[in-house]
Amino acid sequence: MKVLSWLKEGDPVIVTLTKRYLENEPAPPEANGYIKRYLDLYDPATRLWGGGTYGPKWISTHYTLMELKYMGIEPNHPYFHEGLSHVLDYEWTSDDPLQMDMCIIGMLVGLSAYGHSKDPRLLEMIDFIIENQQPDGGWNCRYHPKRGGSKKSSLHTTLSVLEGFAEVLKNCYPYKRDRIEKCLLDGEAFILKKRFFRRESTGEAIHPRFTQFHYPPRWYYDMPRALEYFVDMKRPYSSVMDESLDLIEKAIEKGYVSKGTQYSGKVHFPLEEGRGGRFNTLRALKILRAYRPLKYHEIICTEYQFPK
Repeated sequence: MKVLSWLKEGDPVIVTLTKRYLENEPAPPEANGYIKRYLDLYDPATRLWGGGTYGPKWISTHYTLMELKYMGIEPNHPYFHEGLSHVLDYEWTSDDPLQMDMCIIGMLVGLSAYGHSKDPRLLEMIDFIIENQQPDGGWNCRYHPKRGGSKKSSLHTTLSVLEGFAEVLKNCYPYKRDRIEKCLLDGEAFILKKRFFRRESTGEAIHPRFTQFHYPPRWYYDMPRALEYFVDMKRPYSSVMDESLDLIEKAIEKGYVSKGTQYSGKVHFPLEEGRGGRFNTLRALKILRAYRPLKYHEIICTEYQFPK
C-alpha cells in the first residue's frame, strides 16, 4: 500500500488534512471524526471541556481548543467561540499580565486569530508580546524580574509565540502587521541559530525529546513542530535544516512515523491505536514535500507494509 492511501484509511480528520496539505485538494472544515468526538464532550452550561480551563491537562478547554485548531475545526463554530471566550476570561488580564506565562499568551493569540476574534483583548496580548521580546529575538516565560528576569529565550515559548503571530498574519489582521512580521523573522532566526535543537555554546542537543515526534505536541517544543511552522509560513529552504531533515527521513524510512511518546496526562480518548502514527506521518510528509521534494515523491510512490 502507498502511504497516501494508508493515511486516507484513517479518521476523517486525517483524510481532510491529507487532501489539504499533500494533495492540494479543496478540503473545507467538517465537524466529523475526531472533531465531532471532541465537540460531543463540550459542556455548553459551563463553556468547558474536561471541567476546567487550563487544567486538567490535557482534557481542559485550553488544550482541547488547541487540538481542534490543529485538526481544522470550522473557525466560526459556536462551541469553539464559547470555549475561547471562557479561556480568555480566565487566562488573560491586562491588569496583571505578569501572572501569565508568555507561552500561554502566545497560544491564546493563535486561538483568537484562528477564530477570527474581534475581542479587543487580542490586541492587548499582541502588544504585550511585542513589548516583552528578548534581546536575542525570542521569548521566555521568565521574561520579567518578578518571574526570574531571564535575558535568554526559550524554544518552547518562542515557538508558541511564533505560531500565534502566524495566525494573526494568516487571518489578515492589520494591527501592527509590520512589527509582527519583524518579530517573526527575529524569532525564526533564534531557532535557526539553535539549528533547531542544539545549544549555541557547545553544539550539544538540548534535550533528546527535541528531535522526536509528538502528537499532540501540547506546549512542548520539538524540531518537527518547528519545521512544520516554517512550512506553514512558506519559508525557503536553508542548509541549517539539513540535520533535522535527515532525522525526519530516518523517522519515516518504513513509510510511516510511529505515534511517538505521549506527554503524561489525561486524554479524552486515544487518538490512534497501534504503532503507526498517521498524524506524525502526515506532518513528516508535509515537511519533506516542502524541503526535500524528491524524497517526498519517492516515499509517496513506494509500496510499504503498514502496521494494523
